[in-house]
Amino acid sequence: MKKFIALLFAVALLTSLAVPSACAIGFGKTRTQEQTQETISATANGYTAEVLSAEKTKDYLGNDIIMVKYKFTNNNSASAAFWQATNQTVTQNGRSLSPDGIVCDDPYFMNSYAQVSNGQSVICSYPYPYNGDDDLTVTISIYNYSSGTTAASSSGTIAISK
Repeated sequence: MKKFIALLFAVALLTSLAVPSACAIGFGKTRTQEQTQETISATANGYTAEVLSAEKTKDYLGNDIIMVKYKFTNNNSASAAFWQATNQTVTQNGRSLSPDGIVCDDPYFMNSYAQVSNGQSVICSYPYPYNGDDDLTVTISIYNYSSGTTAASSSGTIAISK
């Protein structure tokens, strides 16, 4: 009987150790950028823009959308907004996704219009239509005002978290 109780205790102990580790690695969830270790970041003209994540969420009407979150850092002497200094392109399965016409209440959405001072950073996001759980290809570019060209660009793949 003591061997049976010891066996049950050992099984319970092993099970309790296995369950938290499965949850910690996101068992049953889509991988995120942090798990894939891919960095999508561009730096030029004193600006740095980085893709942080893509998340499935809802718009005001309850429709599924994807929110792509970005970090914008200004190390330029002039203030600038994320939407002025950068260009973002998001595609899924070769199809370009546009944020036009999507209304959402994401707290980071309006930050894309905020003027960011030298040495400051802001987290902002843009909504895109949801077309399934396939990975997104995101390109982030820094715009060069003086020449009217792209000063730096970075592209990569990111999964949609749920």
